[in-house]
Amino acid sequence: MMPTLDDVARLAGVSRMTASNALRGKSYVRPETAEKVLQAARQLKYRPNLAARQLSSGKTNVIGFSTVELDYSPFSADLAAAISDQALAMGYQTLIQQTRHEFRTEMSMMSEISTQFCDGTILAAPTLPVSHIIELNQHYPLVIFDGPDLNGEVDSVLSPSEEGSIAAVEHLISQGCRHILVLGAQSGDEAALNHNADNGSLRLRGAIRAMDKHGLKLSMEYVQACSWKYEDGYQALNDWLDSHPDLEIDGIYCITDVVAIGAMLALQQRGIRIPQDVAVIGFDGLEESRFTNPPLSTIAVDVQTVAAQCLRLLTNRMNDGPREQVTLPYGLIVRDSSTR
Repeated sequence: MMPTLDDVARLAGVSRMTASNALRGKSYVRPETAEKVLQAARQLKYRPNLAARQLSSGKTNVIGFSTVELDYSPFSADLAAAISDQALAMGYQTLIQQTRHEFRTEMSMMSEISTQFCDGTILAAPTLPVSHIIELNQHYPLVIFDGPDLNGEVDSVLSPSEEGSIAAVEHLISQGCRHILVLGAQSGDEAALNHNADNGSLRLRGAIRAMDKHGLKLSMEYVQACSWKYEDGYQALNDWLDSHPDLEIDGIYCITDVVAIGAMLALQQRGIRIPQDVAVIGFDGLEESRFTNPPLSTIAVDVQTVAAQCLRLLTNRMNDGPREQVTLPYGLIVRDSSTR
């Protein structure tokens, strides 16, 4: 027998009306109560009657999730799955698309979605101009995940990029590292770094702040750019080692876990021991990081929390709630790749 809304309410210890409001994302339901209801719905595998809801509300009960790529980004794929599962428990189907970071793709997708199909959209790492995002949000519910600085005019969820990077580099310093390579960030002057709000710039800025705090200098020679793919992390580190034979490194902060996994293979193939010769830490907290050899230390951002915050802000926006900007929490997970 399929679970009912009454079953969810009973398990969560709330009234039927409260359970219904929580699953619909009503802003006046206390966050802790809403979380209890969502957990109960997931536990019971509750699925609302979407057809009945659409007839009564005039809405499609479909939301969009747009991200850069799913095949090369395990974090994006995990986030898409989490959003889909949590949205379904709230009574929404999810349309998931990848943009490949192409402006035309985003423009086409947002134009069609906003006018035809979805009640609202979560847009991750958009390339759209700030002015276009703000204009679109005036008549269509949007939540931006890891986007540009929108001056508080659009609901946003932000990774703890700068704060997490400080924790990552300080951990390497605590393990005795003094010559730290930052892998996966684009080097640039201080003015550009302070102006840019993309994750790569923010994570590099955090690394610089951590080094400065401990009286160390991060020279731009110790910053190596690459895209955030396994192969590119592997190749970028090999290229850096070949082109800087006279520079010493004893630690590597990789901007993502994917880059770190590629870099670790490059080190091991050269006979460089991890962590005895070079300590390595990543960023994201991917499940795969537990199974590398040695297991990878990382700054973990919980995808279930990311999904919950994005959906909470989106349902609030669809119900004309107040605008918010949320910076996510993080955890430092120390494993064998960086422990000396």
